[in-house]
Order: sequence, then structure tokens, then C-alpha cells
Amino acid sequence: MARLFPNKLVGTITPEVARVLHALRRVPGDELLVWIKLPIAASLHWRPDLMVVDRDRSCCLIAVSPLTESTVQTALHGDLFAAPGSEPKVGDVGAIERGRLGEFLKEVLEQAGETYGGGSLPIRRVVAFPKVPQVDLDEIVRRASVSDCVYWGRETLRTDNVARELESSANEARKLPESVLDALRQQFTPEIAIPESFIARVQERPDRDISAKLTGFLLDLDQEWLAKEDLTLSDEAAVAVEGQKLRLVTGVAGSGKTLILLYRAMLQARLQPEAKILILTHNRPLTGELRDRFNQICPGVDLNWRTFYQWCRDISGSHWRDIVPPWERAPLLRQLAEKNPVRFSLRRT
Repeated sequence: MARLFPNKLVGTITPEVARVLHALRRVPGDELLVWIKLPIAASLHWRPDLMVVDRDRSCCLIAVSPLTESTVQTALHGDLFAAPGSEPKVGDVGAIERGRLGEFLKEVLEQAGETYGGGSLPIRRVVAFPKVPQVDLDEIVRRASVSDCVYWGRETLRTDNVARELESSANEARKLPESVLDALRQQFTPEIAIPESFIARVQERPDRDISAKLTGFLLDLDQEWLAKEDLTLSDEAAVAVEGQKLRLVTGVAGSGKTLILLYRAMLQARLQPEAKILILTHNRPLTGELRDRFNQICPGVDLNWRTFYQWCRDISGSHWRDIVPPWERAPLLRQLAEKNPVRFSLRRT
């Protein structure tokens, strides 16, 4: 199945977008990457509803239209009972989505340093019409001479047909350049951009300014997936876990664990402004550094930043001397295990 970013829907999407997403997520294999527009950066610029990347081979930018079959039929054949000039025209079907997709792609290619149009780049602009038969859309494309976009009707939006469409969009002669893929991700998911100040830089010659080249840093695919994994739960799942869900992220030094933490907190804070978020560390300098970095990517949001022992003292009202000493911890854990052996499993040493 396709790999989704995020892996579960956040907020509400239209039934039309859900129909397209349902077909995409069931495409067999694990090479297909599908990004869903998150409702946290809508004020920055227009973005397609979905972005699909077949690894480094091809990309489809998908805008979903809510037009119905009757509206398209009226555009094709007219309506005897409509007021003069009120019925839709053939050229109007999908025109808004086509224009916006063109502007979006232009921004992407300009950022990546590519000539507008992309030449032979395997990037396809798609307008999906889940409520309209493909035969009617084919007639619209023929009459309106649509050449810059592909129209997908409801028959095409079946998983097997979508898989064939995606395969045909790949261009074996030219793969999707990394610079273009980065530009696509930065424009479609601006929430994953990393401030330049977060990046450790090594400058071989102190008199050489390389700052202009160090722009456009993004979370890598694994970091983005972890930051967006299970951003929301169903009502049943939320009751089941009762706020005790655990997600463990491990890695060597410099692998990006801190970035995943910060961006996860940023996404949760923007998607759920009413939520209370607690960040625990084991030393005060690290707490301050994390707070400063978080304020760069999510200004104006106040989280609870504490060290672990500060948090223990806050909830217990105890002084430092009341923290369990190291030499008493093992006997205490053993006593707890004896009282409830089902919940505790200790290995004797």
C-alpha cells in the first residue's frame, strides 16, 4: 500500500478528496508516496489537495473538483431552462484548478532552478472529478483543447486504473531531480522546513561566505513520517489509550531525534491549539535550547518545558531529598512487581 504523509487524516476533507485518497492508498507496492494537505498553512499559498510521488520516478499534483455530472452535462449540451449566460461553458470545467496547478508548478520549478514547463520532467498536473464520467471529461478535453492537465473521472479513480495512470506518468528518460523533489516538498508541505540556524555548518575557509547555498533544509522522509505519524486518533482509539500512547524514537547522535520532537510538537500545537503539551528533558540548558528552537518554527505558542525532576517535584510537591535514591529503586521496583506480577516483569540480577 502507499505510504501516506500523515498516515491518518487530520481534520476534515471533502468526500471528493476522500474518494481520490481511497484509490491512491490501495495502490499495491511500497514505492508510492502520498502527501495530504494539512490545514495549517493555508494562508501561505494555494496548494493541491494531494501530491503523489513514485519515489524518484514521477510526480502527480492533484486538485480535486467538486463538479457534478449534471453540471458537466450542462456545459456540454446546454440547458433549455437556464437563464441566458448562466449555464457553465465547456472551457470553464476545471479551469480554476488548472490555473492554480500551473501557478503552483511554476513556483516549484523557479525555486528548483528549472525552466517553466519543466521540459521532460515527469510531473503531471491532474484535475480529478470523482462525480463525473470519464467519457464526458474526454469530450471536455477535446472541445476545450486541454493539453496542460489530465482529467480523471470516476472510472479512472479506481485503484487499478489509478495505478496504470501513475505508471504512465513516469518518464524513464529523465528521473525526477532531487532539487525538484525538494522544491515540491517545500512548497506543498512548508511545515517541514528547517530554519538555517538549526543546521550545523563546517566552513573550511573562514573568509568564504557560503550562507547563500545553505537554504531550503527539510526534514527527510523518515523524519517527516515520524513527526506526522498518528497525529490524530479515532474517538474509539482515543478512549482506549486514555492519553497514555507511547512512541519511541531512537537513533545515533545527529540522526534528527530532536527535530522529530520539535516538529511533532509544532504540528500538534497548530492542529490542536487547545491541547496541553509537556516537553521533558534531563537538564536545564537543553530545555532552554529546545524552547528557543521551537519558538523559531512555532512563534506565539506556549508549551510547558520542564526537566524531569522539576516535573516530578511539581506533581508531588516534594523537595529534592524526597526523590527515591538510586540504591532504593531496585528494592522498591521488586516490591511493586511482587504485588502485581502481571504488570511488572523484572529480571533478577
